[in-house]
Amino acid sequence: MKQRIKFLAWWFFPVILHSVYQLLMHGKRAYVMYDAAENTAFALIILLILSILKGKWRSFVTRASYVMFILTLLFEGLYYDIFATYFSSSALFIFLETNTAEAFEFSESYLQPRMWTNVIIAVLMIFAFFKRSDAAQLKTIFKLPILIKFIAVILLGYLIKTSGYIIANVPYAILKSSFEYYQEKQKMQAYQVDRPEGNFENVTAENSEDQQIYVMVIGESTSRRHLGIYGYPRETTPNFKKKQDELLVYSDIVSTSATTIQSLKKALTLNNFKDPKQESTLIQLMNQAGFETHWISNQKPVGIYDSFVTQMAKASDHYTFKNTTIYSSVTPYDDVLLPHYEAALESDAEKVFIAVHLLGTHAKYNYRYPEKFEYFKGQSPSQFQHKTAQETVNQYDNAIRYVDHLVKKMNDQLEKKQANSYLLYFSDHGDEVYDIRDFQGHNDDNPTPAMFEIPFVLWRSKAHKQQFQIAEDTTRAATIDHLIYSMSDLSGVDFKRFQAEKSIFSKQYQEPNKRILGSRRDEYRELIKKD
Repeated sequence: MKQRIKFLAWWFFPVILHSVYQLLMHGKRAYVMYDAAENTAFALIILLILSILKGKWRSFVTRASYVMFILTLLFEGLYYDIFATYFSSSALFIFLETNTAEAFEFSESYLQPRMWTNVIIAVLMIFAFFKRSDAAQLKTIFKLPILIKFIAVILLGYLIKTSGYIIANVPYAILKSSFEYYQEKQKMQAYQVDRPEGNFENVTAENSEDQQIYVMVIGESTSRRHLGIYGYPRETTPNFKKKQDELLVYSDIVSTSATTIQSLKKALTLNNFKDPKQESTLIQLMNQAGFETHWISNQKPVGIYDSFVTQMAKASDHYTFKNTTIYSSVTPYDDVLLPHYEAALESDAEKVFIAVHLLGTHAKYNYRYPEKFEYFKGQSPSQFQHKTAQETVNQYDNAIRYVDHLVKKMNDQLEKKQANSYLLYFSDHGDEVYDIRDFQGHNDDNPTPAMFEIPFVLWRSKAHKQQFQIAEDTTRAATIDHLIYSMSDLSGVDFKRFQAEKSIFSKQYQEPNKRILGSRRDEYRELIKKD
């Protein structure tokens, strides 16, 4: 009897230890109960299946299963420790679209010393199990007919599936999400967004006596809560502020996803991949409208397939990706894009469209700016006073000040051209940087408003203002889900399926009744109330 209890303890003691750790670190939350129930049922399922095995394979499979089980507990514990939510499909999508540089930066940003203690405990438990446990005990633990064991496995699986507790199971989440990711990639390939022309019909574009040069600058992980031009108490945007009288600063624009690819898929496509016969991208639209198109990026192409953004960029007449260092162990500063931007401005084409995709304020923030831009030090405006929060906020604010510097340089160079031109700057999504929660980063499964609140700033030349009359109501509530309509409107481009009510620059614009954010589908106003 003692031997049976001892063998079972190898499997259930880690579950208890895992749950106690969650309670101590995060308090009493419903998730901890769900997670404990799911892990207990998962352990029973594994043991029942192992007890059916016979022969020399039982010992090997038992050990392999134990390693998998302990690593599952470790992974879900670390993930919850960092993000205060369970592992999900959106998390896996991010991991699969992450390059090695981002992985290193992630580990530097989030892995705390106490987490290494968990890793050491997990390794010691696995080592001890290999030395002391006896797989033969499985025979005596479950003295049941094989049919009963199979029925028990099916019932346990059914219970955790129908109860919803399976949502916390990491192996299930990985298998399910991997399949969904593969399907998404296959679907994306079928849309052929890298072709020069899309499925737009009856595309027309207004001509101008002056050369038309239109610039779209996409930031990364930048929350408007940290921009001085939006009322932040620090001078993070001194250049924007100097030029404020010439800018339209939109105060209520949000992204509906806290991840780059999901956000830009909605912003820069016509249907967000709902219909392969109709789907097309902003780059394809500008190509069909007769613009010479340029895509200049400091984001790295990733994955066994290119990301959506990379595929879309390849439809451009000219595309450049500067973040291509070996293994991406070092990422260049965004000023590496300026020579390519200047070259694009020198084009002799009558119509030029330039997209600049910054690395912006992507974590790890202190990697995003040169040492001379270390402007903010000491006490920050954050309500969280611990050292990590204060240092991180300072780094984030410095990174934003560097972006402000770069956008100014791009705008100055564009203004010198004396063309019919505009420069639109916005971010793909925001970041929570110790604003509302004691946390830094973004996660669709456990969001705060700061993860979706983005800057949206427009500069226009005199020639553009004379030719194009746009609505200048900067208080309009909007998302960037339908940005393609706003961009076409701003660029004087029309097509068969253009919808003026979705363009923030149109007098016919209609504000959405609800703005649904993230994988949890929170309504923006409700999310603000909650936080």
